[in-house]
Amino acid sequence: MNIRHFSTLIFYRWLCNATLLSSPRFWFLLAIFAVGAGCLRIAEIAFRASPTDLEPSLIVSGLSHLEFGRFELFSVNPPLVRTIAALPVYLAGYSMEWDRVVLSPSTRPEFAAASIFTELNGVRTSHLISLARSTTLAYFILGATCCFYWARQIGKSALGGFVAILLWCTDPTIFGHSALATNDIAVASFCLISSFSFAKWVRNGTRSQALLCGMATGVSINCKFSALLLLVSYALSFVILTCFSVIPLMTRGRAVGIAIILVGCSIVVNAGYLFQRTFVPLGEYSFVSSLFNVSDQPVGNRFAESILGRLPVPFPEQMLFGLDKQNRDFESYSHDSYLRGYWKHGGWWYYYIYAFCVKIPIFHLILIGFSILYACWVNPFFKARIYFTSNSVDVVILAIFIAVYSMVLSSQLEFNTHFRYSLPVFGPLFVIVGSLFGSFQKTKLAQICALSLFLLGITRILGCSEPISFFNILAGGNENGYRHLLGSSFDWGQDAKNVCLALQERNINGRDVDSSFYHYTHWDSITKFNSEQRKAKWYLVDAETITKNELLHAYVRRKPFSRLTVTAWILSSEEMYRNHLFEHLSLKSQK
Repeated sequence: MNIRHFSTLIFYRWLCNATLLSSPRFWFLLAIFAVGAGCLRIAEIAFRASPTDLEPSLIVSGLSHLEFGRFELFSVNPPLVRTIAALPVYLAGYSMEWDRVVLSPSTRPEFAAASIFTELNGVRTSHLISLARSTTLAYFILGATCCFYWARQIGKSALGGFVAILLWCTDPTIFGHSALATNDIAVASFCLISSFSFAKWVRNGTRSQALLCGMATGVSINCKFSALLLLVSYALSFVILTCFSVIPLMTRGRAVGIAIILVGCSIVVNAGYLFQRTFVPLGEYSFVSSLFNVSDQPVGNRFAESILGRLPVPFPEQMLFGLDKQNRDFESYSHDSYLRGYWKHGGWWYYYIYAFCVKIPIFHLILIGFSILYACWVNPFFKARIYFTSNSVDVVILAIFIAVYSMVLSSQLEFNTHFRYSLPVFGPLFVIVGSLFGSFQKTKLAQICALSLFLLGITRILGCSEPISFFNILAGGNENGYRHLLGSSFDWGQDAKNVCLALQERNINGRDVDSSFYHYTHWDSITKFNSEQRKAKWYLVDAETITKNELLHAYVRRKPFSRLTVTAWILSSEEMYRNHLFEHLSLKSQK
């Protein structure tokens, strides 16, 4: 036994005899330390990573909301998060020609607006987006805080809260998307907060708690339309808890509380759109999806000639237009989906289950597996204790939200590209695991395990250089991530700066590089690559191109030196010709 192992053994034996691990204050301080470490890592990623695929579109849409108070751009998602993200950009100053943006109910003008924005701001685009990313740190902290307090309340121990917040802060998908100016981490945090407020109202039934629940739910829906599933989970939870006599039957106070939740939610949602064109009759809308437009024209309304067309809609006009456009996108989605080496049109019902198994850190999976094993097999009385204690409401609400959200998400088989869509289930899952772990607070083994997880988690935060491209050891690590998932689960453009630095380290001039097959060179690195694409000495290739060409894929696996970064490969024109790789690619340049 060497000195390092001996000192580690002495340290753990001291911990077993120490009273420090039994102190709630100790776990609270460790939780604060974990959140602080996560915040520092998020800030570093926010200013280092390149702009991702959607961020310029989101920022320019938020700027249009601030400039004109209109919400046509990026209407497929609510405006709250992108408006807040655009505020630092608005104050810092930017260049934009709004008269070049053409609005149409049947198109997505935000992408053309993003091209104009990046064209006019040039390399400064990256700096402006980094400023916008600074606003998302608050959502990460809110989600972590709710994880801690809710798990501590259910498990009646600070240890449970610490484990929940540690799982939240050390998950690469969580802190990776917390560094981006997108709405994924915001909706994940506010869905957890909304469920927490709903649980408090169900337990106590006061009108003030009903109002807070309605407002929190409205904020969640203003983050992303998928938060509408909160209302479904609320209804199912209320019915199940009532049927099992966990809460009293419907009373007048409960009915008033439900009305307050719905009205408060509606008011907050309308406020997010500045109450623009609320209560417009349904027949006056111009829909583009086949669900609401049955005519042969691009724009129509199936309710225009019916009695339903006279009913006023208690929501903003652009909210319905956004939901309609989103449904149209699902109907006409033309891109193929990718999973574990296979491309196909449509998706897989098990896509998110598989993605969860390869994207979540291994010690997260072990804790989740242990929780399921303990709850369903080792201790068959655990369920009974849940359903007949004061914390039964919380566990049922968490479990039902996870079930509802997961089933609806898995049923969307139009395409499977973004694992980030599943982020809202992370918080409830971590709370359940933490609360279960908290039931072992008095055992030294649980305390030692929690402290070990803390050390592993801090190592994960500090050592995960590319959290968006993270894959666990079951998937073969980050280097083999492209063999399992693509899109925003692997390469969303965040690696473009690293590509530029790697080219410099290899003394490769950007003007000699053909970037036809690397999709994310058009933001901050636009001037560093060969725009004419003639007489290129090198070809920059991304994972999507490689997975679609078997010969190219086999070649780069035999040549590890061709790997430029986690998400990009560099191939010389000589080896491309020599190995007949051009025959399997549709190149823009001439031989």
